[in-house]
Amino acid sequence: PNVRNTLQGSIIEEKSVEREVMGASITENKVKFMYDSMFDGLGKEISAGKEDNVRYVDLNILYADEKALVCVVPSDNSKGIDDDFGDNGENVLLFLKEDDLDLKLDQLRAS
Repeated sequence: PNVRNTLQGSIIEEKSVEREVMGASITENKVKFMYDSMFDGLGKEISAGKEDNVRYVDLNILYADEKALVCVVPSDNSKGIDDDFGDNGENVLLFLKEDDLDLKLDQLRAS
């Protein structure tokens, strides 16, 4: 069965950095997702409780518009955004806009 858990927290925008990659100048935008509570499929909130249980996820944003978001999860030994794609793109996340999210969740039995 599919269970929908909703994470709750905040997004921390970190300083953008100008870099040169393969001869082109790019802006490296970084954000950090922090989540400190979760709502389970029944609506019950589960709090992190203490600072040790708060979770952080670093992401480098490669592309964003109203239809898509492309991010890279940096590795621990990262040398920069061009080093973070991983083997066969395993560190790349692609989020696409879903026009009818409620319908899609119903189809997945996750509403």
